[in-house]
Amino acid sequence: MARAKKDGININYYIRRDVKEKLDNYCEQVGQTNTMAIERILHDFLTQYFEDNCSDIQRNPSSDK
Repeated sequence: MARAKKDGININYYIRRDVKEKLDNYCEQVGQTNTMAIERILHDFLTQYFEDNCSDIQRNPSSDK
């Protein structure tokens, strides 16, 4: 049985080699794919940013996933 498709989009970024190597090392240590790690890292960072810097009116109303 096939997995349900994720509601997402493809993105492509060019990042420094040292950052990619750190990401790969991190993913290997914690047992996550790059996609899973990047999603979690960005989600956590952006959630904290908006909590620290924006009023309730300015926050993105989309649910935390």
